[in-house]
Amino acid sequence: MKRFAIGLLLSLLTTFAHAQCSGPFPNGYICGNNTGATTTAAPVPFSSFLSGLIVGTTTITGGNNQAPLFNNAGVLGNDLISSTWSTFLQTGTGTVTRTVQAKLTDTVNAIDFGITADASTAYSATFATTNATALMNALATGKCVYFPYNVNGYSFIGDTIAVSTSQCMVGENQVLMKSQPATSGYFIRITAFEVLFGPAIVQNFHIDMTGSGTTATAIRFGTSSAVVAGAQISQLLCTNAVECIGDETHASNYIVDIKMYDIRCLATRGRQIYSKRSRGFIWMDSIRIDQTAGSGQTVSPVTWASAQFDDVIGIELNRFDSVGPVTTTYQVGQTGLVITGAGTGQASIWLNRILIDNVSGNGITITNVDYIMANWLEVFANLGTGIDISLTQHSQFTNVFARGGVGLTGAAAGANGITCTVCLNTTWSNVISTLWTGQGIVFNDSTDNTITSVQSTANTGAGILEVGTANRNLFSGGILATNTGGNYTLLGVASRLDNFTFSGTQGTTGTPTNNNTCAGCIGEVISSTVVSGSAVALTTATTANMTSISLTAGDWDVTCDIHYNFGATTSITRLASSISQTSITLDQTAGQVVYYEVPAQVPSASIPITLKAGTPSQKLLAATTTIYCTSYAEFTISTAAVWGQLRARRMR
Repeated sequence: MKRFAIGLLLSLLTTFAHAQCSGPFPNGYICGNNTGATTTAAPVPFSSFLSGLIVGTTTITGGNNQAPLFNNAGVLGNDLISSTWSTFLQTGTGTVTRTVQAKLTDTVNAIDFGITADASTAYSATFATTNATALMNALATGKCVYFPYNVNGYSFIGDTIAVSTSQCMVGENQVLMKSQPATSGYFIRITAFEVLFGPAIVQNFHIDMTGSGTTATAIRFGTSSAVVAGAQISQLLCTNAVECIGDETHASNYIVDIKMYDIRCLATRGRQIYSKRSRGFIWMDSIRIDQTAGSGQTVSPVTWASAQFDDVIGIELNRFDSVGPVTTTYQVGQTGLVITGAGTGQASIWLNRILIDNVSGNGITITNVDYIMANWLEVFANLGTGIDISLTQHSQFTNVFARGGVGLTGAAAGANGITCTVCLNTTWSNVISTLWTGQGIVFNDSTDNTITSVQSTANTGAGILEVGTANRNLFSGGILATNTGGNYTLLGVASRLDNFTFSGTQGTTGTPTNNNTCAGCIGEVISSTVVSGSAVALTTATTANMTSISLTAGDWDVTCDIHYNFGATTSITRLASSISQTSITLDQTAGQVVYYEVPAQVPSASIPITLKAGTPSQKLLAATTTIYCTSYAEFTISTAAVWGQLRARRMR
């Protein structure tokens, strides 16, 4: 503007130089009034010129019959308005001259199209209709429509404003926009389809939906009409909205390539963000849904999810907060974040720095999503469950913190901290789960999952609990302590728990059912039994194998129970049994062999003699090894045979 004003003044002086004046003039004087006559005009003081120019006390004319530059009211005359010298030249090399008119139309100001600010912060029906029409006219220019800040904001009727491909509306300092659409209505509807063109943009507004219908939406994607591809919503504050951002129901249409960042939702009246169907490239950053009284929340109880994404193919969510309300009544319908995958679960989602804090219901629910990459998930002091993951595979969860409702009034009974149901090939690391009214960590019919660096403490239920015998999981490293329901219960036949520290008054909870542990796990049992009817016949003074087993590398305790059957007239003098690593050989090492020696006698044929080798015998094996239960007898007259069981249990 300074450059423009100086240019204007110089142009005026140039105009006067062409008037019918003669000089030289005294210092401080310029050519005076000239009505276009051929006579020379008398010079006037420059101060008088400025007075006429700025204040309008004197009519100052150009010359050569030109029209007045300024009239007595100080208004710019037609000669100056239409003259070709009214141009703009940007500073710098290579700039080109443009008319001021062209320069001023580079951007579109909403006020230029007749949009009127309200007289108060309340919704104004007086301006709402004309403002909506004016905004549509401004958007039709294809230029970005700018809304200057006004303390009272602007009012608009609902179901009118549509922002399409390459259209843009930007506010100053989150200027207030008020709308009261009826039930199922909207304030702004986005219908963009960006492929080779620019996205639809809505930026830097405070949208207040006080008085809107029970299912109205502040910003809605028009998916009932077509696929919506390409939109950016940013620096947005939603207040008193039933729904801040959502889409429309359709059998196949969806949203794709959507960016939303710096979104705040306060004083909510319903679920704030709801996507019914998306097909990837959904990026959201810095989202806060605050339903605490301190943020202006007046609707109670909150019975809805804060944000929900259904039928998802791909989404990236960074710095997402759902807070409150802080109440003393559990609400089963409230969940901080809900994500459901599409179809067979072939979806990918990225979650980073997610916080669900003090909600009256549940924390995070994710189902039917195959690939989840999550880092820094926190649920804190919620009245319901913490993190509930189901039907997922090939997913990673890192830095997970879940603090439950123990000690909070209204906390739901039996609420678990972290639950993984039908999860396959997932990894969890740096996991803390504490103070839950149910179990700390639950894996339900889940296989090939690895959970490391775990702290599950002070829970009303177990620290770690498996539900269902189909589990096959590895829990490695951490602390399980002061869990009222026991530190852990593993039901999976192949599950394993390693390198944990236990403290508190609880011990390790055993399995509550009649199942075996997994191969390679502590407590694994391998045995071979020979029944009486299949007893192995002996030859006097000759060692024989009763049976054998194959043990993998590890630390095993081995025992062998041998029962000797004799004929009615058999006379015995010596019996022996051992646990041996060599076939048909007695191991004479102490603790490996047991002897029975007597003067010649005929034992009862109906009562066998039993020897027990190993008490038990420890076998430290570096590789897979065959272990034999060998037997020996010295007898005369008739027959001898052996039967029994060779048994080993993995100790560590």
